[in-house]
Amino acid sequence: MIVAERIRKGLIHGDMAGAVFFDFSYAFGCVNRKHLLLKIGRDFGITGRLFLRIESFLRDRAARIK
Repeated sequence: MIVAERIRKGLIHGDMAGAVFFDFSYAFGCVNRKHLLLKIGRDFGITGRLFLRIESFLRDRAARIK
């Protein structure tokens, strides 16, 4: 409620107010892991044992967004 209170006080004093809110909860739940691994290898140059560790970590995992 801090944001709402600041906006309210600003409006009372004649200030302009605006806010932008993003909900990322669904965005992280739908990451295509194959594409993620492709980007990790191709764009970031991660290979070898580190890449295999990341791949192993992502394989057969369920994600839950709370």
